[in-house]
Amino acid sequence: MFEYISGTIAAKGDTYAVVDTGSIGYRLTMTANSLMQLKTGEKSRVYAHLYISENILELYGFSSADEREMFRRLIGISGIGPKAAAAILSLYSPQALAMAIVTEDEKAIAKASGIGKKTAGRIILELKDKLTEAELVPETITQQPQGDTGTEALEALLALGYTRAEALLALSGLSDELPAEELIRQALKKMAQ
Repeated sequence: MFEYISGTIAAKGDTYAVVDTGSIGYRLTMTANSLMQLKTGEKSRVYAHLYISENILELYGFSSADEREMFRRLIGISGIGPKAAAAILSLYSPQALAMAIVTEDEKAIAKASGIGKKTAGRIILELKDKLTEAELVPETITQQPQGDTGTEALEALLALGYTRAEALLALSGLSDELPAEELIRQALKKMAQ
């Protein structure tokens, strides 16, 4: 129903912002990450999701379409409501959450308020195979490593059973001038941390 709301940020609270569009002030429940990016008095675009339940009609706001999409995926899981989804996305960016899901890091997901180990496991089970590479790593990391050694290291990590996203993330920031063996060693060390 709502794609986004553009206007001036009229007010902010701990869990919401009010966007003044000129004649209407929309109160949007927001994640902590999204709220940090807004400044009172400045014009902003907030991506919106209207949550409708039996007796609840609530507007949720996000700083990016990616964050809103992850929110929608989370509330699509049985037992995950909008407050739990917002709590998770208050701790993690969509990419960080996607990486925690792919690496099956239940402890990280369970750090969110109201999320236990069992619920974290359900999130991993439901979303692990539905995430795309673009959701897992920022655009700057999704590029193929340059040079023969970078390509060789990437192929070796894939052969070891790591996903392409995990391998690209591990190789990011490493020099392609290193020998392939050293690139692999350093990438494995990064993944073990």
